[in-house]
Amino acid sequence: MKIGHIDPLLCIVAAARAIPLLIYLGLVIWIVSLVSGRSETPEPVARLALQRNHQIGHGDLQTPAFAALVGKYLKQDVAAGEKVTAAMLQDTSLPAPMSNTMAAIISIPLQASKTAGIKADSDVQICDRNNQVFGGLTKVISVDCDERLCQVTVKLPKMPGQTVDPDALAGASLVGGQYQNCSARP
Repeated sequence: MKIGHIDPLLCIVAAARAIPLLIYLGLVIWIVSLVSGRSETPEPVARLALQRNHQIGHGDLQTPAFAALVGKYLKQDVAAGEKVTAAMLQDTSLPAPMSNTMAAIISIPLQASKTAGIKADSDVQICDRNNQVFGGLTKVISVDCDERLCQVTVKLPKMPGQTVDPDALAGASLVGGQYQNCSARP
């Protein structure tokens, strides 16, 4: 064997021992480049001052992370430049503030609610269990439905000189405001 001459088999063995080290170094470099090059998507920021109950539109927020928020309603006021988070939004608009009033919660079947077109702020008449009009035309405050029933909160109509007995509305129902009396309900 000559000095200065390296056996080719020895070169292959040396290279084979270096492969795991090279793979390890390559992985470390790749992971470091991923972590250092990663940028967080900034939270959406209001371009201008937005009021409570405002429905988010395409021009209201800046940054690319707002697409999932368009069409939702703000639960609070937001100043220009302030972050807008998902916790500040909801799918439906907030009910308008009301003055103090007397109200009744009346349960009706979901289908009856749909047929009569009963929704928040619609006109309705309260019909007692004998199909007699209770008071007169009044407004719906809110409607909360499940798969069978709707809990409809209605303002009680003004009835001068008359006190309301809660039992007077036991078994009551509602008809849409387009009906003239309770006996005309479907």
